Amino acid sequence: MAIIDRAGAETLINAEMSREIMSGLTSPDTANGSVVLKLGRRLSDMSSRQMHLPVTSLLPVAYWQDGADLSAKDIAAKRVTAAAWDKVTLTAEELAVIVLISENTLDDSDCDIWSYIRPLIIDAFGEKIDSAVLFGTGAPNGSPTALVTAATTAGNVITAGAGDAYDELLGSGGLISLIENSGYVPNGHIGRISTRGYLRGIRDDAGQPLFRPMSGMGRSTRYELDGVGVHFPANGVMENSDTMLITGDFNQLVYSIRQDITMKLLDQATVVDGANTYHLAQQDMIGLRVKMRLAWATPNPVTRIKPTFSDDSRFPFAVLNEATS
Repeated sequence: MAIIDRAGAETLINAEMSREIMSGLTSPDTANGSVVLKLGRRLSDMSSRQMHLPVTSLLPVAYWQDGADLSAKDIAAKRVTAAAWDKVTLTAEELAVIVLISENTLDDSDCDIWSYIRPLIIDAFGEKIDSAVLFGTGAPNGSPTALVTAATTAGNVITAGAGDAYDELLGSGGLISLIENSGYVPNGHIGRISTRGYLRGIRDDAGQPLFRPMSGMGRSTRYELDGVGVHFPANGVMENSDTMLITGDFNQLVYSIRQDITMKLLDQATVVDGANTYHLAQQDMIGLRVKMRLAWATPNPVTRIKPTFSDDSRFPFAVLNEATS
């Protein structure tokens, strides 16, 4: 039978399904999973709960050797400079869930139920990671400031509908230039699914849409801003906010894995979920516990454009918000 039985499922689940869930979370070829883990920069895995990441806070300066003539230049004293680093602390947080299913359901099934559960877990983990990192929704206490919140504090916000749509995105003073003004070059965009309509509505002076299929009505539209593709996550993370688009240098959004996806079958445990209590052995149920531990941060080091570490206007991300009444 094509089901996972209890005899040897522990090894199978840990070895195979854990890797599939992790690859599903990070795969760039799917709209599901976590857009943060796909676009962000993964650091080396953590060996303890915390990792300290050095962040440049003072840039060195070089000087030309100068003098009245060549001889003076040859013996001119070299000037000195300094460099300094601050640190950003990444603290691993645990994300976990237990999926319950009755043994009779497993026994009576003529298909692999776990194969149906796996993509649902990918969606659930992806939505929680993206919600916490991008908006701070459901984030554990002590987590870094949410990306959208930090971008707003830095003043990197454009309101859609206030002017020409093309200028709002690509013009001088537009969304992308807000990031460039901080010395960063955007390499990724995250949009609501409904933002596709906003982009399709942008037209040139001749009335032709800028975002259109490469050839013919049957082709899909390729959404890019300044040559960089736009991701539209299907996990719903963008759909319940005023933010239509997040753009930035995703090399500056870093994360590290403390513990990869692990899975464990439970059949003797008591599971308490709010007001509900499940006695797995007594009720002939099996629980699949899935968990991972990861940390994230937005280091925001100084740049040559904005070299002052305390400059609150420097931030590598910007947001396009929907106009509100």
